[in-house]
Amino acid sequence: MPRKVIVTCAVTGGAALGKNAQYVPITPAQIAGECIAAAKAGAARFFAQQAPSYQRAATWWVISAKQEETRQRRLATLIEDSERGRRLRQYTLEPKA
Repeated sequence: MPRKVIVTCAVTGGAALGKNAQYVPITPAQIAGECIAAAKAGAARFFAQQAPSYQRAATWWVISAKQEETRQRRLATLIEDSERGRRLRQYTLEPKA
């Protein structure tokens, strides 16, 4: 059973000083963008921890779509599920009732 991990980050750069201060998000849009990037980093970590067979199947599910809109929608679903620490529904075994 995978161990759950909580990752936190200070996207407002609480103590950024000197030359690093230029990278601190200031506007609400910048802060929101950094929060989204941090969440996606967590999604990437979850995805990387999955079995290679799942990674291949999930990747194929995304890239095998014929239309660009479908690929984008599938990618968004994969990222969202990974952010939440769960596999795609179609690649998850459901317990029998």
